[in-house]
Amino acid sequence: RKDEDSLPLKVAAQQALASLAARGFCRPTKSYEPPQDVEPRLQEICKDALGGNLDASSWKTAALSEPLVKYKLLTRCIKEFKHDIPNSCLMNITSVADLLDYLTTPVQGTSPYDQLVHRARVPPNLHAVAEPVRFHPETDTFFNGVSAFPGSSTIVTGLKAKKKFRGFTANPKWPFV
Repeated sequence: RKDEDSLPLKVAAQQALASLAARGFCRPTKSYEPPQDVEPRLQEICKDALGGNLDASSWKTAALSEPLVKYKLLTRCIKEFKHDIPNSCLMNITSVADLLDYLTTPVQGTSPYDQLVHRARVPPNLHAVAEPVRFHPETDTFFNGVSAFPGSSTIVTGLKAKKKFRGFTANPKWPFV
């Protein structure tokens, strides 16, 4: 089969996944340190969600092919372990073993850019700015509060950006007119 652009569906899906992976580079994530008893707790959740007929030796190989069962199992795991599962990982979890691998993997809460900036040894040809530099007339010392764009306000949109940056509303009149 082919899609509208006459590309095979598999190629189109791979391109979409590559696009998602490229966009997710600097997204902030919540840190997660797996508890020591992940395996027994997951085994109990699987017994409840998948039915009590699971063997103690083969419970990890149980497939999660039915969507409703997978949904119930994953929501129970999210509540139990307080660790969300992003959409990009849902398609990779096809069995209980995959879920166990996901739940035993620690997650650092910092973005790769922050890790690079705060690394002790950085390559000599790399300069990364840890804190962004924004012009604000009250805090500017280099130009004595005179903006390169007089009459232009610094508008900060977005909730996360407002935590980092401070905006200001400029005087609409030109300073020397």
